[in-house]
Amino acid sequence: MAIWISKQHESKKMTRPLYNIAREIGETWEDITPYGIELVEAMSSLTNIEDMFFFDSGYRIVGCFLEESKRWKGGKEVKAELKEILYN
Repeated sequence: MAIWISKQHESKKMTRPLYNIAREIGETWEDITPYGIELVEAMSSLTNIEDMFFFDSGYRIVGCFLEESKRWKGGKEVKAELKEILYN
């Protein structure tokens, strides 16, 4: 039982709150698209991936942002961090 608990605890890594990631995106993505702005604004109200923004989940917002951010030539570290949060 103790091993199961420790493995469960191990899988929950501490990540930055989504509102901090959103702030970094807003500060670094200079030619952000209008839809990208909406997604970053939504993300700025979320703490973690399980939070809701009106009827959209954090999972949907982050997933849509990752799709939209293909137009963003920078931000490789931020995109990798969001993928880690989304898929783990």
